[in-house]
Amino acid sequence: MPEFPRKDFQLHVGWRTIKTAVSAMLVAIGVIVALLVNYFLPRARVVAFWEGLKGLFRMGSKV
Repeated sequence: MPEFPRKDFQLHVGWRTIKTAVSAMLVAIGVIVALLVNYFLPRARVVAFWEGLKGLFRMGSKV
């Protein structure tokens, strides 16, 4: 019966595995950031802020 790990055994992690892991991590982080933004900036606050911002430019201010 052969010994494990063999003397010529090398752990091989390919680029495909590394790219998949990095992509998944960038997704999982994006989802967390999106959830935090939605929690701290509910839709009503965003709409009120946006309307106020549009009002600044409509009043003919020289910004």
